[in-house]
Amino acid sequence: MITWIAVTSGARARIFETTGRRQPLTEITSMVNPEDRLQKKELRNDKPGRATDAQRGQRHTMGMADNPKDQVADDFARSIVERLSGDALAKRFDRLCVVAPPRFLGMLRNHMNGPLKASLAGEINKDLTAEAPAAIHQHVEPVLWPPVPRVPGIGT
Repeated sequence: MITWIAVTSGARARIFETTGRRQPLTEITSMVNPEDRLQKKELRNDKPGRATDAQRGQRHTMGMADNPKDQVADDFARSIVERLSGDALAKRFDRLCVVAPPRFLGMLRNHMNGPLKASLAGEINKDLTAEAPAAIHQHVEPVLWPPVPRVPGIGT
C-alpha cells in the first residue's frame, strides 16, 4: 500500500511517499510559493477605490475586500490540491496524510474533492515543512499506523 504524506504551509509543500510503518519517507516532489514572501503592499496591483459621501459631499477610500496574503495562500492551497487530485485519479497512491498549520489545512480542505477526500487517511495540524523526513515520520506514524490494542489473555 502506497501512502503519500503532503507536508504543506502557505510557503512550501513537500510530498513524501512510503510503503509502510517501518519504511523511510522518500520526498518525491516539492512546491514553493514565492508570492508568500511578498508584503501585502507588493501584492496589491492598484490602490483602493474611492467613494463619495452623498450627504456631505466628501470623498473617502474604500477598504480592501479581503487580505491579499490570504488570497495568495488560498491559490497555493488550490494548486496543491489540484496536483494531489490528479495523482489520486491516476492511482499513484492509496492513502494520503496531510500535515499543515490549522489555517492552511482549512484552505486545503475547502478545495478537496470526492476522490481525494476518500483517500485521506489522516491530518495533522502542524507546520513541519522544515523538518527532516525522520522527524516527519515520527509525527505521522501514530496517525497512519495506530498501535493495535492488546487484548488480555490473547497472545500472552
